[in-house]
Amino acid sequence: MLDDHKMVRLLFLMCSIFLVGACQEVTIKKLELTELQAERLSEIQWDVLDALPAPPGCEHSEDSRTSSPCLLRFIERSIAEDHELVRALQRQFGDTLDLNLVIDPEGQVSVDRHNKDLELEASQADLLSRISAHLSNRPWSPGIKRGIPVQVHLSYTLVLKSSP
Repeated sequence: MLDDHKMVRLLFLMCSIFLVGACQEVTIKKLELTELQAERLSEIQWDVLDALPAPPGCEHSEDSRTSSPCLLRFIERSIAEDHELVRALQRQFGDTLDLNLVIDPEGQVSVDRHNKDLELEASQADLLSRISAHLSNRPWSPGIKRGIPVQVHLSYTLVLKSSP
């Protein structure tokens, strides 16, 4: 008969053989880093932001995932304060102006025409740069996606109201 020590060794050997045999049946898929990144990136809804950009004074107002009235008031107020700019915009563009605001990850704002198919005259480009200057006196809080500041494009129709 086998003594206890030999029995333990035999049992260990049989378990080892069983485990080695079982491991050969299992296929291990080695994930490359690029595959894992691609898989994770495909899970992200890129068209939805965690937080929209916010101008100074509107950082903590309302739901940060929807365009806030504070943001709209800030844009209108910033431009309306410069009566000369409003009159010049009305002469060049009429009563409404479709704008594309671009807020970069650092919170800097630039403005472009919403319809980029139309060529801008130098005077129109100058007016748009003046709008950019008014809107970016101080940096905005940038748009946030998964905790990372991202560049955001916002379309906005500016209604130009002249003061008496």
